Amino acid sequence: MTREILVVTDRPPRPDRDEGSVRLSRLLDALAEIGWNVTLATSSAELADHLRDEGARYDAVLLSRPDVASAHLASVRAHAPQALLLYDTVDLHFLREYRGARLKKSRPALERALARKAQELELVRAADRTLVVSDAEREVLDEECPGASVYVVGNVHEAPGSQAPIEARSGALFVGGFGHAPNADAAGYLAGEIWPLVRRAAPGLELTIVGADPPADLGGEGIVVAGAVERVEPYLDACRVSVAPLRFGAGVKGKVLASMGRGVPVVGSPVAFEGIPVRDGEEALVVEGPEATADAVVRLHGDAALWARLSQAGTALVAERYSPAAAAEALAAALGPEPVRA
Repeated sequence: MTREILVVTDRPPRPDRDEGSVRLSRLLDALAEIGWNVTLATSSAELADHLRDEGARYDAVLLSRPDVASAHLASVRAHAPQALLLYDTVDLHFLREYRGARLKKSRPALERALARKAQELELVRAADRTLVVSDAEREVLDEECPGASVYVVGNVHEAPGSQAPIEARSGALFVGGFGHAPNADAAGYLAGEIWPLVRRAAPGLELTIVGADPPADLGGEGIVVAGAVERVEPYLDACRVSVAPLRFGAGVKGKVLASMGRGVPVVGSPVAFEGIPVRDGEEALVVEGPEATADAVVRLHGDAALWARLSQAGTALVAERYSPAAAAEALAAALGPEPVRA
C-alpha cells in the first residue's frame, strides 16, 4: 500500500537560494525513495480547504518551520486526525534569535526570542514527532520537553571530494544568503575585522563573497562580492579555503557541509560547526576571534599537507553522516516502517 504524506512549507523550495530549501528538496527525494507519495503545499488559506476535502487520505503530515506549524496544526488535527503529525523545526529558531539578541545586546530582540521559544516548545509538545537537524538540538529539546518524541533528520549533501588540486586553487570563499541575519553579520565581521588582518599577513590573498542580496557596503581591499550565482560549485572548486566565522545561529550549517563535501577545508567558529562532529585540526580548523581566524586562513592557504588532510577527512565525514542514504534511513525511523493506518 502506498503511503501518503502532506508536506507543508512557507514557500516553494529554492535550492539555489538557501540551505533550508536544499534540505527540503532532498528530504522530498528521500521520502519518495522510502515509499511515500508526497504532496507538497505552501502555507495559505487554501490549505484549510484542501485538508477539509482531502485530509482523510493522508497517513502523515509534516509541517515545516514554526510559523507554518502554528498556523495549520489545529486544521490538521481537525481534518486529518488519523495522520501522524510531524513538526520539522529546520533549526531551533529560538536558539538563533536568542544568540543574536545577546550579541546585539537588544532587549526587544531578547523578548522576541523568548516568545519564539514558547511557540516552538508548545509545537514540540503538540506534535506526534519532532524533527531536528542535530544531536545538539535534540539534547536541547530533551531538556526543555522531557518525554517528547524527537528524531534527528539532518541536512543532506553529496560528497564528491576535491575537484581540483591545491596548486590550481587560490583565495578564500564565504557563502551565505544575506536574507539570513547570521550570514549578514558573519560577512560584515569577516570583511571588516578579519580580512584586514589576513591581508596584513598575506597581501595577495583574496576573498570572494557569494550569496543573494549582499549589502551595498560589503567589501574592502582584496574582497570580491560576487552576489547571487547560478551555481556555487565553480567557486568551491576554485578556492583553497572556505571561511565561516558565524557569531550566532542554530541548526547545521549547509555552507560548511557543502564545502567539506567538495573537499574544501573550512575555517570556522564553534557556532559554524555546531552539530557537526568535527575535530579541530582533523576535519576542519575551529577558531574564534579575528586574530585566530585570520591566522588559520593564512596557515591553511599555504600548507599543502594540512590542506590535503583536512580535505580528505572532511569529505569522508560528510559522506558518512550526511548522505542521501543517511537521510532516508533517518526519515524511515521517524515515520515508522508501517503505514500509520490500514
